[in-house]
Amino acid sequence: MKKVGSFIKKAYTGKFRLLAIGATVAVVLFVLYFGFCFKTSPSDGPKTNYWSDVRIIAFHCICGIAFFALVFYGVYCLAKQKMTFRKAVLLIALAGGVFVTIYGLSTPIWDYGSLWNQHDLYYASVPGRYYMPEYDVTDCGGGHFGMIMTVYRYTIIPQIKFVNGKYDFSFSGVLERYQPKLFYLVSGFFMKFIGIFVPENNGIVSVSGSTGFGLTNKEWSLFESLRLLYTMIEWLQIYFIYKIFSRLHFKKTPLLIAFTLAIFNPMWCFFANWANNDGMSTFFAIVGLYYALCYFQDGKWFQILGIAFGVGASMACKLGGAMVAIVIAPMMLFRLYTGLRATIKVGARSPGGKMPLIWYRVIQYAVFAVIVFPLGLGFPIYSKIRFGQDIFYFSPVTNDALNIVNQSFLDRFVLFPNSDVFRMLWVYHSNKDAKYIQDTSLITALIKTSLYGEYGFGLSSLQCALMYVNSIVLILVMMFLIPYRFVMYVFFSDHKIKDPFRFYVISAIIVIFYGWGVYFVNSYPHTCNEDMRYIPILILGLCGMVASTYQSLDENPKVPVISKVGKGTLIVLTASFATFVCGGYLTMSPWYYRA
Repeated sequence: MKKVGSFIKKAYTGKFRLLAIGATVAVVLFVLYFGFCFKTSPSDGPKTNYWSDVRIIAFHCICGIAFFALVFYGVYCLAKQKMTFRKAVLLIALAGGVFVTIYGLSTPIWDYGSLWNQHDLYYASVPGRYYMPEYDVTDCGGGHFGMIMTVYRYTIIPQIKFVNGKYDFSFSGVLERYQPKLFYLVSGFFMKFIGIFVPENNGIVSVSGSTGFGLTNKEWSLFESLRLLYTMIEWLQIYFIYKIFSRLHFKKTPLLIAFTLAIFNPMWCFFANWANNDGMSTFFAIVGLYYALCYFQDGKWFQILGIAFGVGASMACKLGGAMVAIVIAPMMLFRLYTGLRATIKVGARSPGGKMPLIWYRVIQYAVFAVIVFPLGLGFPIYSKIRFGQDIFYFSPVTNDALNIVNQSFLDRFVLFPNSDVFRMLWVYHSNKDAKYIQDTSLITALIKTSLYGEYGFGLSSLQCALMYVNSIVLILVMMFLIPYRFVMYVFFSDHKIKDPFRFYVISAIIVIFYGWGVYFVNSYPHTCNEDMRYIPILILGLCGMVASTYQSLDENPKVPVISKVGKGTLIVLTASFATFVCGGYLTMSPWYYRA
């Protein structure tokens, strides 16, 4: 027994502890999903029947017990003065994992007769099917569902629709086929893997009242099991989010604040469940950003490879993943400049002294380019050569019901608080009779879509209100503390910025990703453009700003009373935010559109 205990301790604390922890998480999620959430066929009836499923009730109870057990253990450690920083991080990370699991595993993709909070799936859309003569098969639809199912059924990449001797690039012809394909390949092959453990069940599923698509019960079960893949990705993402804030030199309380606010943002719950490419693209972008921070500080080979594979894979899921490269590029250029300067001034050489440092960096960047460009632009270039699709093609959506007009730049992108703060809690993506049911403010739309997506709510609006009010108060507090911090810093202190690297990263994330949101809204006004799912990395910048404000108040208490009250307020709002969102998603999940 001692040897077994020693082996277990070594596995979870040794050099390969991440593999051991990751394997354990994967096994636990598999057991939870197949024990409580897996179904062999869809259910009939209204969505409210979801809450009458005994297995789902049991699943929520187990997740609730796990979450509160972590909370109570944390409180116990604090009371007994046994709480260490490492233990606090672990407890927060586990609670964050439970949080995304609650929604990710239990919320259906398509069940009880309709879709649940999914985007552009075109589930079993018969009009999107077409014959691919070179493969002698018919594809499986035009949305994300059809792309994944085509990979699963035929192990081939879906094509642009070919009609009357030419390729059809209209919205109805393209749908989601213009997207890069890595997300669809990974999802399709994961279905094949899960299929090893799922018995055959070939009864035909009725989708939207029709059996014409021919979707078998097993195929439906495997597609629903993609929630397991996406939830595991979000668990892994928690690790990289922590490492990003650690690399930004946050320590102790500021790090815990940034980490807590970031991983408890409900956006990750949606990514743990949505069968579209936004979540996987974001995950790889976060991986690329983390390794960029590492490379800027260390300059090692495996870090430059991590950047290349992270950014390239993000773009291979969705071209918008290239946005993180704009944050990363100045860091890499600065490293190249410092290498050149060190080589000229002191004759600096590479590790091991085999070549001048500048040539060492040039070789690293050449390898980076050889990886990132084929990986990130491979599918767009193939589509350009094969179909004539523009490399930066975007599907021509022209839905006037989504268009917002006659709004000034200040009203839409700058002013806060504004009328949309108080008009409604959620975002409706429709615009009937020019009454602007949608939010006209990008800021409030991003807040709301990050809290509960593009839909209304489930069984109660109370949880929505608690999350929303907490978020608004946190923003208002920040709007006071940041100018205060700036004034105290500029006019009452003579030292320079302590960490310009952190200042750049946080500022660049906020400016670049919010700027992209502004550009996207103006460039494509007829689509669902005011949505956090397009710029989720903005969350990391905002959480870093909160932590940076706390750290500044802690290090430079020019007005002790304001400093003390400000720090206490940020701690309370962080804790209450995590409590409200986890409590809301535990008791109210899943969300669905309320007509």
